[in-house]
Amino acid sequence: MDNGHYIVRAGDNLGRIAEAHRTTVATLAALNAIADPDRVRTGLVLKLPGRKPLTVSASDLWAANNLLLPPANERYRPALVEAAQRTGLPASTIATIVDAEAAKRRGTGQWDPRSKAATSSATGLTQFLDRTWRSEARRAGGLLNAEARAAGCVNAAHAITDDGALLALRCDPRVAILAGADFAVVNLAQLVRMRALPARPDPAAAAKLAYLAHHEGAGRAAAFLNGRMGYVTPAILAANVPHPARRRALIAAAGGQHGLAYRRWMCAYVDANIDVCRFMIDKTGVTVPPLASLCR
Repeated sequence: MDNGHYIVRAGDNLGRIAEAHRTTVATLAALNAIADPDRVRTGLVLKLPGRKPLTVSASDLWAANNLLLPPANERYRPALVEAAQRTGLPASTIATIVDAEAAKRRGTGQWDPRSKAATSSATGLTQFLDRTWRSEARRAGGLLNAEARAAGCVNAAHAITDDGALLALRCDPRVAILAGADFAVVNLAQLVRMRALPARPDPAAAAKLAYLAHHEGAGRAAAFLNGRMGYVTPAILAANVPHPARRRALIAAAGGQHGLAYRRWMCAYVDANIDVCRFMIDKTGVTVPPLASLCR
């Protein structure tokens, strides 16, 4: 990056970075509050000395040029930016959703476009089930509908003409990202209509809410947000928390209520895994709300 910052890449070390930018390891370590100069995390954004710090105005915090990606996922930047332009969701919000959904390749952390869930038909960067992908492909006006028609998988009457080819599109990174972003917008709008949200949420909250709606379905997500947890069965809790001891501990802490145990688990999981700030170069003033604070 030529903006006073450098993103640490796989195989980098502070000595090599310092040499390339005509500075010293000690200077970089002090400037970036690095306690152990021998260990720098891939994807870390380093400030460089002697340059004006990168800042953007508050109105530009959600612009595509503020999107931060680890080196292994830079290949997905064009699709993320396109999805942002076509849906109105910030690219950083979309990247956060993809990061939560996709499996990561060992050694590089790259999002695996062929991600496959072990317990369902969910496939691709945005983990669509077979039935949901088909439904979105048939939805007139949707981004997946347009892409599927262009690929010859759906006809002008919005009927599926090649099911195998359609399902295979989930492993096309660009199509998966476009479809995932569009589905997030649809789900957020449904949550507003169901009065689970007072209005369209800010981008920091949107990533968490979109993930919740994708995971639960819009109807159950609305129930979750409104505190109506009666839909949670022991089987649902077991499918999401398969370790028996962990599950028993959650149920005990919730006074035997499976719904409350599930809600607490989901809130903790979402808060630990979905943080839009991880995908922003400048995150000044951005607050990521806990999922529980968005619930009633």
